[in-house]
Amino acid sequence: MCPGPHDRFARQSLFATALLLAAATPVRAQLLAYESFNYGTGSSFAVGSSTPATGTGFTGNLFWDFGTSTASIIQSGSLSYTDSGSNALITANNFYENGHGRLAATFDLSGGGPFASYLESGRIGANGTTIYLSFLYRNTTASTAGFSAFEVFRGGNTDNERVLSLNTWSGQAVANYHLTASNGATFGGGAASAANANLGFVNSTTNFFVIRFDFGSGGTDTATIYANPLLTAEPGSPTGQVTFGDLSFDRIVSGTFSGGPPIYLDEIRVGTTYLSVTAIPEPSTVGLIAGAAALGLLMIRRRILAARR
Repeated sequence: MCPGPHDRFARQSLFATALLLAAATPVRAQLLAYESFNYGTGSSFAVGSSTPATGTGFTGNLFWDFGTSTASIIQSGSLSYTDSGSNALITANNFYENGHGRLAATFDLSGGGPFASYLESGRIGANGTTIYLSFLYRNTTASTAGFSAFEVFRGGNTDNERVLSLNTWSGQAVANYHLTASNGATFGGGAASAANANLGFVNSTTNFFVIRFDFGSGGTDTATIYANPLLTAEPGSPTGQVTFGDLSFDRIVSGTFSGGPPIYLDEIRVGTTYLSVTAIPEPSTVGLIAGAAALGLLMIRRRILAARR
């Protein structure tokens, strides 16, 4: 028997509703790790101790390595970013201030954890994979004295374990933000065992950075950075790029010392795609889409029942 117009209508409507339900799937599902610094205002981190973290995708602790507890504190209100297309990054609650010292957080690298498909030798960086990392970052002054940075490390929290750094450093040949890949303590734009990209600017306002890690199959990895990009699509050209022998990592680090300016840090995301770390919809938006889909299904059911009477 040939399908009637009501059957065709039902199939078409159900297909349209399925598309709505697919659209309702939040991009957050592609996140592998997220730290919003949702801690109590004024909370500080004691030197040499671990503090339970509220972030997802980590082992559960933030470790304040050195400095004083008054230099590592949670401040009220989130940092913010709106791109050139008037799209605003979704943020939550408070931000972190590092006045002098080093804060580290290790990712969940368990066999059943979020990074299981990206692990090689127990670190994030399996050959042939790509990972995106985004964060809000602010130098409290435009000074490039000393050293201030957001970084990834592997194996530990000392200088010797440094892998990649978004930094201002007095040792750089040009006083700007730099993306530097390094072999531990030999960090530096002019060091033989380092690769360095000058981002061409420095300021004391909030910046949004996205770093793309491409882990090559031949033992050479590439880090590409976008500074203050559109949130809706990955840019066609980067702000800076470095290629290095091994950029695998297992933790994030915030550091400022040697007279470097205090820094603010917020909204750290690690994901499988560019949009997973930039265009994350508000739960209310997802709810509206899902609600519309549910209402559409109800209307379809009623119309089919009425047509059969």
